[in-house]
Amino acid sequence: MNDVGFLSKAALSVALSGLAGVLVFSSSVAGAETFADSCGVQTEHTLAKEFRQMDVRKRDTALRAPGNSAGVLHLRCLVLAFSGRKPSGAKQEHQALVDGVASKLRMETWVADEGPTAETWRANFAAKISGLTSRARKQFTEISPAGRQVSLPHFGVEHALGFLATSGSLVKLRAFWWSASASSIVSMSAVEAKGGPLVGSIKQVASAVVPAIH
Repeated sequence: MNDVGFLSKAALSVALSGLAGVLVFSSSVAGAETFADSCGVQTEHTLAKEFRQMDVRKRDTALRAPGNSAGVLHLRCLVLAFSGRKPSGAKQEHQALVDGVASKLRMETWVADEGPTAETWRANFAAKISGLTSRARKQFTEISPAGRQVSLPHFGVEHALGFLATSGSLVKLRAFWWSASASSIVSMSAVEAKGGPLVGSIKQVASAVVPAIH
């Protein structure tokens, strides 16, 4: 999906499975826009370059669409960057990751749905981000002996937090950017072979995605 712009004074939810991504724009007042689609920020070509692979396939899903009772837009974007033949199935994907010819990224975004239930999300925001970061910290630094916290640029938002760990021949990264004032969260989980530029790749992706979401 190509780079997309913003729509003003409108509410739009589009889900075209397998053909296009999910675009969610929500506005309760004239001139206010909410953009929640991390898959739509960058093209496949750009993502492939950032992961130093030849091709990319991405798929997005709206987990919570506009008008839900939780008052939040929650979208997920799955990215597989690869070189050569696209791996098919979990076993081939794992081997491609180990061989260094594939990288995987999962992005999730949470932004307030600017409707009547938005205050529900804002009231629950602190507990949500605390739960996400606490679970990641435990998984990466308390359970994994090879895990550690890493410093990440904020890209204009209030908070950034990252964790890195190795598992066998793979390296895994979990990163968060969030704004308490905007009640918005960007989460990224990535994995590739050890020795690859995973942290640098995620910083490049986040430099475009984080400002667009927040």
